[in-house]
Amino acid sequence: MSAHLSFLNIDQNNEIRRRILEIAQAGQEGRLGLLIGAGFSKDARDFPVGSELAARLIKDATGSMDDDTVWKLVETYGLGAAAGYYRDQVTEEGLLTKLLTKVLDTGGTKRQKSDAERHLASIVSICRLPRIFTTNFDSLIEESLPSPRFDVVEPTAEG
Repeated sequence: MSAHLSFLNIDQNNEIRRRILEIAQAGQEGRLGLLIGAGFSKDARDFPVGSELAARLIKDATGSMDDDTVWKLVETYGLGAAAGYYRDQVTEEGLLTKLLTKVLDTGGTKRQKSDAERHLASIVSICRLPRIFTTNFDSLIEESLPSPRFDVVEPTAEG
């Protein structure tokens, strides 16, 4: 007997099974792209997600703000506003870049490949993925892949 999700009826289970098979076939035919967000770097190397980075910037810029207030500001204004506030409050030239470099360096202390990285390499090798898209600003995805089969396109100020 095949496994099914007990909260779905038989038709819904069959539809899910059919769609999974379609996705698997598209992967084997090289017709899939992959979109990877910040959770990948968070899981793989414990890099901060945007809200955590925003909280760190606000705390560093203010020095004494309580956690509840910091998180309310992060939820209300987001990373862009936190980075702007940090830049306006901290006058030392290049300090924001130094802080971001430090955060990424300390977040990436693991040297062995994580499960997330191994799983990505496995997916890429099984499914002949023609493209991988990401919103991440680190190079973890490129480092996870077994060989340089992809052209890396870096964002620019022009878009």
